[in-house]
Amino acid sequence: MRRALVSALAALLCPPAGWSASGHVVSGTLESAILGRSMVYHVFLPGASPQMGDGYPVVYFLDGLHSRPERWFRWGGMEIAERLLESSTAVPFAVVVADADNSFYVNMAGGRGNYEDYFIKEVIPTLEQRFPIRADRDGRALSGTSMGGYGAIKLGLKYPELFGSVSAHSAMLLPVPLEQIPESYKNSWGWRGFTLAFGNPPDPELWRANDPWVLLASREAGELPAIYFDCGTEDRYRFFDGAKVLSQKMKAAGVAHEFHLYPGNHGWEYLNTVMDKSLAFHNEYFRKNPPRPLLLRGER
Repeated sequence: MRRALVSALAALLCPPAGWSASGHVVSGTLESAILGRSMVYHVFLPGASPQMGDGYPVVYFLDGLHSRPERWFRWGGMEIAERLLESSTAVPFAVVVADADNSFYVNMAGGRGNYEDYFIKEVIPTLEQRFPIRADRDGRALSGTSMGGYGAIKLGLKYPELFGSVSAHSAMLLPVPLEQIPESYKNSWGWRGFTLAFGNPPDPELWRANDPWVLLASREAGELPAIYFDCGTEDRYRFFDGAKVLSQKMKAAGVAHEFHLYPGNHGWEYLNTVMDKSLAFHNEYFRKNPPRPLLLRGER
C-alpha cells in the first residue's frame, strides 16, 4: 500500500526522467501534536525520477540559530544541490528543511517543547508518507549548520538505526565538558544560544543526554552512520576547537569519519563554499547503498 502511494506521489510531484536536472520545492505545514502547533517545512524534489520504486534518498538539513527553514532555498543550498545533480553519476535526492526554532533539536528544558521527539516521531514519518522519499536507514541522511550541525551529529549518534550518513558544517561543539566551561565564555553568543534550549544554567542531565561525547562513548563504532564534518579556520566562535576534539575522540574510539578545516568564518558565506562537499559525501553513500529491489511474491 505504501509503495503504491509513493509511486502515485512520484507521478504527481516529479517530472519524468530526463525532463530537467533542476527540481522544484513543495512547502507545507505539519500540525504537531507534540508541540501543540503548526510547523512549517519545505521539500526540494529533483527533476529526475528516483531509483527503482522506493522514492528518493533524502537529506534532512537542520538549520542554525535564529534562522528560518526557507533560507536553505533562498541563500544558495538549492543551487548547490542542483549543480551536483547535473552530474551524470549523481543519484537524484530530496532535501527536507523543517522548522525547529532555537531548540538544538533536543527536548528543551523547562517544558518549552520536545523538539527531538517532534523531529524523530512526527517530521520524518509524516513526510515519508506525504512525499516520494525513502523510509529506510540507507536512504536517510542528516546534515546541518551551526546549531543544526550540532543537531545532526547528536541525532546521528543517538539514532544510528535511522540514518545511514551524517554531515555537519560549523557545528556548535564545545572543546570541554559542561562543568569545565570557563566563566568568560558565558557572555558569548554561543553560550546564550545553548541556554535557550538547555536552560540557564543548563540542566546537567539534559546536557549529558545530548552530549556528542557521551553519545559517542555509548555506541560501538560499527553501528554508527558514515560521518563527515568541517569547520572554518576563522570561525568567529571558535567551534573548530570543539570539532577538533570530537575528531580526536572519534579516532580514539575507532570511528571512521571525515573531518576537515577549510578557510572561512561562520555562517552562510562559509556554508556556500563547503556544502557541495557534504552533499557529495551523502550522494556517494546513496550511490553505494541503493534501495533493494522489490521482491515478487514467492521470491526470497
